[in-house]
Amino acid sequence: MGLLQEANDGGDGFSISRPNYEAEISYEKSWGARARKLWEAKFGEMAEIAATDSVFVYTGIGGAPGGNRSVEVRTFGDGSIVAPYYDLQATFGRVPKMLFLCAAPTSADHALNLTGLARTYKEEQGVEAVIAVMTGIPHEREDHHFIGKDGLPIRQVTTLKDVVRMLATNIDGGLIVQPHSLRSVEFGFRYGFPLLPIDPFKLMMRKIQVNRDEVGVVMGPDKGRKDEGRMAASWLGWYMASAEKTRDREGDGTPVMYIPPKVLEFIQKHNLPVFIYDDEVREGGTVGGLARALAGYARYIDLCIVKMICAKKQENGRSQIITPKTAVDHLGHELIRHITTTDAVSPLLDLTPIQQKLDVIPLEPDLQKLVHFLQNNLVRPGDPQWLRNSDQTGTLLRLDLSVEAIKF
Repeated sequence: MGLLQEANDGGDGFSISRPNYEAEISYEKSWGARARKLWEAKFGEMAEIAATDSVFVYTGIGGAPGGNRSVEVRTFGDGSIVAPYYDLQATFGRVPKMLFLCAAPTSADHALNLTGLARTYKEEQGVEAVIAVMTGIPHEREDHHFIGKDGLPIRQVTTLKDVVRMLATNIDGGLIVQPHSLRSVEFGFRYGFPLLPIDPFKLMMRKIQVNRDEVGVVMGPDKGRKDEGRMAASWLGWYMASAEKTRDREGDGTPVMYIPPKVLEFIQKHNLPVFIYDDEVREGGTVGGLARALAGYARYIDLCIVKMICAKKQENGRSQIITPKTAVDHLGHELIRHITTTDAVSPLLDLTPIQQKLDVIPLEPDLQKLVHFLQNNLVRPGDPQWLRNSDQTGTLLRLDLSVEAIKF
C-alpha cells in the first residue's frame, strides 16, 4: 500500500491535505471585510491628509517590533510604565495631521499608554487623526465566557471588550497583526473603531526552513489553528493531522493533548517529521504537550510561531506557581529542531537557552511597507484586493478576510 493510500485509509483523525486549500474568505461578511467598510466610512475624507501630512512613529510600547526597542519607556517598581512622546514640531519640522503609532501592547497598561499617547498628541500638539499599528493586543483570551464542567459559563470577566473600548476612546482606527481571534475586530466594529486584522501567514511560510522535497505531517495544534494547519499542509504538499486539546478552565488551565494512535503509528512507521504552525506561545503547554506526545514517533518537529510571548510563569487565583516548566523549557524539548518566529512582541523570558533553534523574522520592514501603502491608498472603495495584493503593498502581510465563527 502506498503512503497516500495508507494515510487515506488510516481514519481516526488522519487525512491528506488538499493541494489548493485556502481558508474560506468573504469580501462582504467576514469581520475583516466589515472592518474595511467601517474604515472606508471613517477615513474616506482623510486620504489627502494621509498622502501629504502623515508620519510613522515608534512609541516604545511593548518594546517591539523594530524601532520600538530603541525608544526608552519608563518602568516603575510596580511594573507600570509611562510612554514618552515627541515634540513633533522639533522632530519633523511640523505637526503632522495624522500619525501611525507603532506599538506591541501586550498588557492593559500598554493599551492605556497607547490610547493616552494618542490623546496627548491630539490635545497638546494638534494632531487630527491617529492610527495604531499593533503587533499585539492585551487580554485576547478573555474574549468570551468559557464553559465549566457543570455546563454553565464560568464567572470570569471578559476584559478584551474593555481593552478595545479603551483604545477606541482616543485612537481613530488600527491594524492588528495576527489577532488570536477576530473577536477584537468584532468589538471594534461595535464601538465604531475600525480594527483591520493583518494576516502574516504567507510571510511566515516564505521564511520557514523546511525541506519541501521530503514528506512530513503538518499538525494542527488545536481547533483554532486547524485552518492554518491545512493551509500549511497545502503549501508544503505534506499530510495533515489534527491534535485535540482540552483545558481545565476552572483549574490551572494546563492543556491536555490527544493524538489518535493511528496517526502516531503512521508517523512512526514512515519516520516522518512534523511541522506545527501556531499564532503564539504563552506558557508553552500546547507545544510542550505535542512534543511529549510525539516523542518516539516523529523524526523531529519544526515550529512556526508568530508571537513568542513566553510568559514567565502560570499562576492560579492564589498566586501559587503551579506550572513547573516554563515556555522556554517546553520549547527546549529535544524533539523540537527549529523555530521560526517574529519580533512582533518582546518575550517575557530570556530565550538564550533556545537561541540556537530560533530564526526571528523582523516585522519592521513589512510594517513600514504596509503603512507606506496606506499613506498613499488610505481608502480604495470598490477594490476587493485593497491591502491584500503584495504587488501593490510590497509585503506579504495582508488584510485577513477569512470567515471565523466567533463565540459569544
